[in-house]
Order: sequence, then structure tokens, then C-alpha cells
Amino acid sequence: MQPGMTSGTDIEVPGADAAPTDVLVLTDRDRAVIARRARVGLFRALGAQALMMLLAVLVSWGFGDFAAAASALIGAAAYFVP
Repeated sequence: MQPGMTSGTDIEVPGADAAPTDVLVLTDRDRAVIARRARVGLFRALGAQALMMLLAVLVSWGFGDFAAAASALIGAAAYFVP
């Protein structure tokens, strides 16, 4: 923390007194692991979103009719596509 600045809490944050010149050095393997985790997490989130989209369409179709299912599909696709 820089002189003259105060934190919003009384809890000491580990590493808060580190010099601003301290740099985290990552190896190529570390970068590859982080990139892989990011890709896997993204695809898991998209998969869960697609599963929930299918569930919403099927429930809408079960309780309503084709128009309700189509509306649910269009609404879910608006979030899924971007």
C-alpha cells in the first residue's frame, strides 16, 4: 500500500506490502495450463447454457404449445448466440 492511503477494512491483505515492481513470471507451461482452463470453463458454461435452453424449450412445449416452445427457443438463443 502506498503512503497516505488507507484500506477500507482492518484486515491485513497478504501481499499488500509488495513492491509495485514485483512481477509474476509465468512459464510457457503455466500459460498453456491457464489457457486450457479458460477454454474448458468457457465450453462448460456454453454447454450448461445449451442444456438449460433445451430444458426451457421442452418445458414450454409441454405446458404450452409450439408457439411457446418457439418463443422460449428464440429468447434463449438471444442469450446463447452472442
